[in-house]
Amino acid sequence: MKIIGGSLSPWAKRVLITLEEKEITYEHENYYPMGSPSQVFLEKNPLGTIPVLEFESAFLPDSTAICHLLDHLYQKNNFSVNSGWESAEIISLQNFISTFFSKIEAPLFFQIVLNPMLGRPVIREEIETARDEASQYLKYFECRLQEGEYLMGDSLSMVDISLCSVLINLLHSGEHAMMRDYKNLSRYTEKILNRPSFKKIIGMDLEQLGKHSQFGSNTPILG
Repeated sequence: MKIIGGSLSPWAKRVLITLEEKEITYEHENYYPMGSPSQVFLEKNPLGTIPVLEFESAFLPDSTAICHLLDHLYQKNNFSVNSGWESAEIISLQNFISTFFSKIEAPLFFQIVLNPMLGRPVIREEIETARDEASQYLKYFECRLQEGEYLMGDSLSMVDISLCSVLINLLHSGEHAMMRDYKNLSRYTEKILNRPSFKKIIGMDLEQLGKHSQFGSNTPILG
């Protein structure tokens, strides 16, 4: 089993963390298409997006599909749900997280971290717009976490891994103050990011980002 996709992508990150949580042995190719995927990669995923799972001579793109397959094939630390309502709720939450990624996390991470790192111009308007719009998403997660320790109740689920994979990049961007206004969300994120699976993948990020990450110290959110 092999995962193709760099850990700085939240979607590759969520697959890598799922593999770690389920203690699955895997290979990892730290690949970024960067808008110009190679022909070899396009043969594995014509859309040119990461991550891609290579498994038994077949290729499966899309992190949601990959995580569902892993949950089906490997029962250790299973994230499956029992009811139709819970399944529908997970789809709804994942769509909300994906919108949060595209409108908030991605602009901040690209403009604050990646563009300076790659020597590209920084568009300040994108940073300010993302910061202005962040509260509506963070308030939703904050309210959701009043109902339980995790987004789906009392145990870690796929959507927790997905959300925290996105929040990691928000913290790489130095947006700690934004998070501190939401106590439930801050405690939740700090607890999950201290899990061994998350620590390992965060370490992979930090190796690639070096001084460009503003992740912080042992208490990256509340400290």
